[in-house]
Amino acid sequence: ACTKHIQRKYHFIRDDLVSKGEAVIRYVPTGDMVADILTKPLTHEKHWKFSKAMGLWLHSSGSDKTG
Repeated sequence: ACTKHIQRKYHFIRDDLVSKGEAVIRYVPTGDMVADILTKPLTHEKHWKFSKAMGLWLHSSGSDKTG
């Protein structure tokens, strides 16, 4: 089922990509997972921390005026 699919995908990554040096698997603590900004409601502080980590910034609406 679904779990078996995940297991196959994990083993492919571990056995093939990691052994060839094409990927590195490392632990990331829960509080530092930048992808959370795309999947979870966050506090204001975490939102800005993860936005900056992804290279995002606030675009001022007054700066793109034309004419």
